[in-house]
Amino acid sequence: MAAVDVSDEATFHAAAAMLGLHPKAVQTTQEPSKPSAHASLSPRRAKTPSPSTSSGGLRQAGTPLEAPRPIPLLFPMGTELAVSRQWTQPPVATEPTPNRGPTPPHPYLPLFPPRSESAILRLLLSRVVHEGPIDVQRVLTAMAHGRHVAELPRLPVRTLRFGVQVLVDINEGTRLFARDQQQLLDRITAIAGAHACDVRYFAQNPLRSGRSAGWSWKPYTAPPSGTRVLIISDFGQNTVPRAEQAENRKVWQRAAALWHRADCLPVGLAPLSARQQPAWMRLLMPLLSWDRSTTASTAHARLR
Repeated sequence: MAAVDVSDEATFHAAAAMLGLHPKAVQTTQEPSKPSAHASLSPRRAKTPSPSTSSGGLRQAGTPLEAPRPIPLLFPMGTELAVSRQWTQPPVATEPTPNRGPTPPHPYLPLFPPRSESAILRLLLSRVVHEGPIDVQRVLTAMAHGRHVAELPRLPVRTLRFGVQVLVDINEGTRLFARDQQQLLDRITAIAGAHACDVRYFAQNPLRSGRSAGWSWKPYTAPPSGTRVLIISDFGQNTVPRAEQAENRKVWQRAAALWHRADCLPVGLAPLSARQQPAWMRLLMPLLSWDRSTTASTAHARLR
C-alpha cells in the first residue's frame, strides 16, 4: 500500500481483507524519498526527519527528504474473518505419478495403404487369362453379323496358378526398407501360397541372384512360362553413380529381354516417387511407386 501511495484507512482495510490478511497496525503512506546527487558518497548518513512533514500527508515544499519508514507486515486473518470459497477446478494431485515405463513405439505401418494392400498385391501377382464365363455379348455380336462362332469366347479373369517369382534387391540403397521388404514377402507368401512363391535376392544386378547368402548366388535363369516376376528394387537410382548409369541400364534391358522371351510378365515395385523413377525403366515393364500414393486403381491402370 505504501508503494502505490494509498493513505486511506478504509481502502487499506478493504485491500487487506481481499487478500485474506489482517493488518496488525494501520500506517499512513508517505511519498518515498528520492536520493540526492551526493547520497552515494555517504551511504551511512541519514537525514533527520523534518518536523514540517506530517505523518499522514505529503511532504511540504522546501522541506528536506526523510528516510522511508519500513512497511508494516501483514499477518494472517483469524478464523472469524475467513471467507469460505468454492473452487470450480479439482485440486492438483500431490501424489507422484506411477512410473509406467517407456512409451511403447507406434505400431508398424506398411508402405502401401493398409486398406488396399491386399488388393494391390493380388493385382501385381496375378495374371489375366480368358477362362471366365462365356462372353455372351461377343457371341451375340458375331451371330448378328452372320459370322461363324468356332470357339466360345470367355471373359478375362485373374489367376495365381502360374506362380510368382519375387526378386528382392538388397543393395545399400534399399537397406532402409529391409523391414518393409520382409513384411511384403510375408504378405505375398500368404496370398500366392508358399508352394507357388519363389523368392530370390540380388544386389543391383538381377542377372546374378540366389535364395540365400550372396556367396551362393548364380547366374539368373528365367522362371517357367507364364510366371509373374515381381522386382522390388530402386533400380540403381540411389546407389549407382552417374558415370555407371549407362551400364546399369544395359543390365536391366538384358534382364527384361530374358523375361519377355520366356513369356513371363515382369513388374517393378520401387520406393521412389513418380518423378524419381527412370523413364527408360517404365519402357521395359510396368513400374509402380511403393508408397501410400499407390492405390488399387492406380495399379490396375499401370498393368493394362
